[in-house]
Amino acid sequence: MILYVNACVRPQSRTKQLADYILQKSCQNIKEIVLENENIVPLNGETLERRRKLTASGIFSFYYLMYYKITA
Repeated sequence: MILYVNACVRPQSRTKQLADYILQKSCQNIKEIVLENENIVPLNGETLERRRKLTASGIFSFYYLMYYKITA
């Protein structure tokens, strides 16, 4: 599986066109995340510690852990 993190914001992005072409040629199993559509929260000491405790307990349902399951 390929995890494609799409950070292209322009509607006619040449980078997006190139990425789409390469991904079509290389793999059938692609998970795309469009950063513009995500609620990205910065990590700090408190949130990192919370993430550590949750993952150690096997809990991955908290919103900022949703990508952890994709890549783990």
